[in-house]
Amino acid sequence: MRRNRLASSFAFTIVLCAHCVARAQPLADLVPADAIIYVGWVGTGSMGAKYETSHFKAVLDASNVPAVFETLLPQFVQRVEE
Repeated sequence: MRRNRLASSFAFTIVLCAHCVARAQPLADLVPADAIIYVGWVGTGSMGAKYETSHFKAVLDASNVPAVFETLLPQFVQRVEE
Protein backbone atom coordinates (compact mmCIF):
# COMPACT_ATOMS: atom_id res chain seq x y z
CA MET A 1 0.00 0.00 0.00
CA ARG A 2 2.72 2.45 0.98
CA ARG A 3 4.76 1.53 -2.06
CA ASN A 4 1.82 2.26 -4.38
CA ARG A 5 1.25 5.63 -2.70
CA LEU A 6 4.94 6.48 -3.07
CA ALA A 7 4.92 5.47 -6.73
CA SER A 8 1.80 7.49 -7.47
CA SER A 9 3.24 10.52 -5.64
CA PHE A 10 6.43 10.22 -7.67
CA ALA A 11 4.47 9.90 -10.92
CA PHE A 12 2.35 12.94 -10.04
CA THR A 13 5.51 14.96 -9.32
CA ILE A 14 7.03 13.97 -12.66
CA VAL A 15 3.85 14.91 -14.53
CA LEU A 16 3.66 18.23 -12.71
CA CYS A 17 7.30 19.04 -13.50
CA ALA A 18 6.87 17.96 -17.11
CA HIS A 19 3.89 20.28 -17.48
CA CYS A 20 5.89 23.23 -16.17
CA VAL A 21 8.82 22.47 -18.45
CA ALA A 22 6.65 21.79 -21.49
CA ARG A 23 5.35 25.35 -21.57
CA ALA A 24 8.72 26.85 -22.56
CA GLN A 25 10.65 25.03 -25.27
CA PRO A 26 12.84 27.58 -27.04
CA LEU A 27 15.33 24.99 -28.30
CA ALA A 28 12.98 22.07 -28.90
CA ASP A 29 14.21 21.64 -32.46
CA LEU A 30 17.81 21.19 -31.20
CA VAL A 31 17.08 18.47 -28.62
CA PRO A 32 17.83 14.91 -29.78
CA ALA A 33 14.70 12.82 -30.28
CA ASP A 34 15.86 10.11 -27.85
CA ALA A 35 16.72 12.53 -25.01
CA ILE A 36 15.04 11.82 -21.69
CA ILE A 37 16.30 14.92 -19.90
CA TYR A 38 17.58 18.09 -21.54
CA VAL A 39 19.03 21.07 -19.72
CA GLY A 40 19.74 24.23 -21.68
CA TRP A 41 21.52 27.38 -20.60
CA VAL A 42 21.13 30.65 -22.45
CA GLY A 43 23.75 32.41 -20.39
CA THR A 44 23.63 35.59 -18.38
CA GLY A 45 24.46 38.01 -21.18
CA SER A 46 20.88 38.56 -22.28
CA MET A 47 18.41 37.53 -19.61
CA GLY A 48 15.52 39.23 -21.36
CA ALA A 49 13.08 41.94 -20.36
CA LYS A 50 10.85 39.68 -18.27
CA TYR A 51 13.73 38.66 -15.99
CA GLU A 52 13.95 42.10 -14.37
CA THR A 53 10.37 41.83 -13.08
CA SER A 54 10.40 38.08 -12.37
CA HIS A 55 9.91 36.41 -9.02
CA PHE A 56 13.08 34.41 -9.66
CA LYS A 57 15.20 37.60 -9.72
CA ALA A 58 13.51 38.83 -6.54
CA VAL A 59 14.23 35.55 -4.76
CA LEU A 60 17.86 35.58 -5.89
CA ASP A 61 18.31 39.18 -4.76
CA ALA A 62 16.70 38.50 -1.38
CA SER A 63 18.57 35.27 -0.71
CA ASN A 64 22.03 36.76 -1.23
CA VAL A 65 23.37 33.58 -2.82
CA PRO A 66 26.85 34.95 -3.66
CA ALA A 67 27.50 35.76 0.00
CA VAL A 68 26.57 32.20 0.96
CA PHE A 69 29.07 30.79 -1.52
CA GLU A 70 31.77 33.26 -0.43
CA THR A 71 31.48 32.10 3.18
CA LEU A 72 30.52 28.43 2.93
CA LEU A 73 32.68 27.34 0.01
CA PRO A 74 36.02 28.25 1.65
CA GLN A 75 34.92 26.53 4.86
CA PHE A 76 33.95 23.42 2.90
CA VAL A 77 37.28 23.37 1.04
CA GLN A 78 39.16 23.80 4.31
CA ARG A 79 37.33 20.82 5.85
CA VAL A 80 37.97 18.65 2.81
CA GLU A 81 41.68 19.48 2.88
CA GLU A 82 41.99 18.44 6.57
